[in-house]
Amino acid sequence: MMNTNAAVTDIMSLQFTYWFTLSSVQMVTLPLLMISDKFQLGASEIGTSFALMSLVSVFSSQPSASLADKKGKFNTILLGGVCLTSAYSLLPFASSHYELLAVLVPLSIGSSILQSIPITLITDSVTSSQRNQALSLHRTVGDIGLLAGALFSGVLFDINSAPHINAGIIACSLMYFRYRKNRISNK
Repeated sequence: MMNTNAAVTDIMSLQFTYWFTLSSVQMVTLPLLMISDKFQLGASEIGTSFALMSLVSVFSSQPSASLADKKGKFNTILLGGVCLTSAYSLLPFASSHYELLAVLVPLSIGSSILQSIPITLITDSVTSSQRNQALSLHRTVGDIGLLAGALFSGVLFDINSAPHINAGIIACSLMYFRYRKNRISNK
């Protein structure tokens, strides 16, 4: 399917990048940062932080969908990527619990957008007979991104460089995605 549909290829490249950075920053680096000497959070505080991130995602999903309907899916995806890039870039500079929470909010909003809106974009980019295959491919690409992000962050990145490296990866992916806008239908 990716060989025959350029839009699918472009959307999948963004999805791989998103899930790669999600596992690298949110699943590996963020918990390590939270328990480090910088923040010294305990298990309940870390759990509360992740619960807050989930709560923000829940409450931002409907406004994100509404924004995608009004301003276009493509533009909403770019906004979500900018939220993530900003949050990843600012994460190492957070020096208090309040600053950490201020970084987690746009991170959660960006994640909410990039977990939902590309699914609608991909289903719009294929025929109805290809939808199941496209959704399966979407899931597979996300899982491979999760695996690669966790492996690379555990082996190559340290706690301070991982957010910046991943911000750069997302920014490059957004630039590619924006460059390929004309190939993606149903903007």
